[in-house]
Amino acid sequence: MIRTRMYYWCTAMLLGVAPAWGQFDSGSDGSDGAFSLQADTVIDLSLASTASWDTPSPDSGKGVYDADQWAVVFKYTTINVPAGVTVTFQNHPSGAPVVWLASGGVTISGTVSVAGEPGSDRLDPPSFAEPGPGGFAGGQEGEDSADLRGSGGFGPGGGSAGTGAGGGHATAGVAGDSAMIPVAPGGEIYGNVFIVPLIGGSGGGGYGYAPILERGGGGGAGGGAILIASSGSITANSGSVITASGGRGGFAHGGGGSGGSIRLIANSVSGPGQLRAEGGLRGAYRGGDGGLGRIRVDADTVTLTDPGVPAWTTDHTSKAVWPSPTAPTLRATVVDGEGAPVDPIARILTTDLQINNAAPVTIQIEATDIPAGTTVEVRIVPARGDVVTVTSTQLSAGQGGVLTATAQTVMPSGRAEIQLRANWTP
Repeated sequence: MIRTRMYYWCTAMLLGVAPAWGQFDSGSDGSDGAFSLQADTVIDLSLASTASWDTPSPDSGKGVYDADQWAVVFKYTTINVPAGVTVTFQNHPSGAPVVWLASGGVTISGTVSVAGEPGSDRLDPPSFAEPGPGGFAGGQEGEDSADLRGSGGFGPGGGSAGTGAGGGHATAGVAGDSAMIPVAPGGEIYGNVFIVPLIGGSGGGGYGYAPILERGGGGGAGGGAILIASSGSITANSGSVITASGGRGGFAHGGGGSGGSIRLIANSVSGPGQLRAEGGLRGAYRGGDGGLGRIRVDADTVTLTDPGVPAWTTDHTSKAVWPSPTAPTLRATVVDGEGAPVDPIARILTTDLQINNAAPVTIQIEATDIPAGTTVEVRIVPARGDVVTVTSTQLSAGQGGVLTATAQTVMPSGRAEIQLRANWTP
């Protein structure tokens, strides 16, 4: 029996930017009210109503989930996170990132975190570390002497299984380190400096069974992705932190998750507050560190005094909250004759599609606004064992401007996640 959880993404070097102009409008209608709290808060993203982002929130304060934009969107009047207060998030079933839109000002004096969780330690039950919203889970460690590989990290830059390789994002993950089994490469670079589309970090690889330690270590999860946009100003006060850092690798030898993404858009962004999208460190002895994430600040006036880790970028030219309507799309439509879900659940332990076939299966792929002739990388990450990567046929023109391609592969037994990636130079 083969169980397959599916998630799709596409990346290009650049999806397009808009020229600079006057007063920025975040698009918030204020239907989620004013965001202000006096104690640590966990926002449950699963409570969001499913609706287009530009419709009023049916349940004020809980936001909406827009499947087309793949985002949980809150439309506030103002946002205030006081000093000493920490805001964290519980993931939406889709794993979507967080978008905060404000019609008024945004003031951050406390902590806003979409960081990934650390990998499981050798005395913990094996698990897949939970990412921040918009990020990807860490790989699971090996359980016994028959499991020398564990599993790879999830996401576009997931670290390889076996030696706890770090996840990649803005920079590549560090290769795993082992004295007993072949060294596995770190995760790849993906995304772009504009953080369009909004996407988080990837998981570190799990470390296979280590006899001396009686287990390996789980990979850290990727940091999530958050976009905060204000029609007025964003102020990050002294002592404040916005973090999308990746989770550390588990003891021992787990790979670190890569840093996620932070994007700020307003007419002005100021203050000494910290912006962090660091990669998670490897496990205690071996494994590899996660790569850095991305931080973007789009405003006419930027007077942040903290440089950010990694350093934030800006060129004052783009304030578009959402990708262009003509942005590329990429998805698998059919696997072994079974229709794939349009909006899959972001969990390796859930089932979106069940396949019972030990022979090679065909994966049908559809794309829009990607050059014909481009091939698609199909990456299959099993819950146990090595990642399987195959290349599709070239995308060719179909009906209505849709391009199609196919890929064939033998699916690994057990649960697995199918991921798609297309790269090209515009």
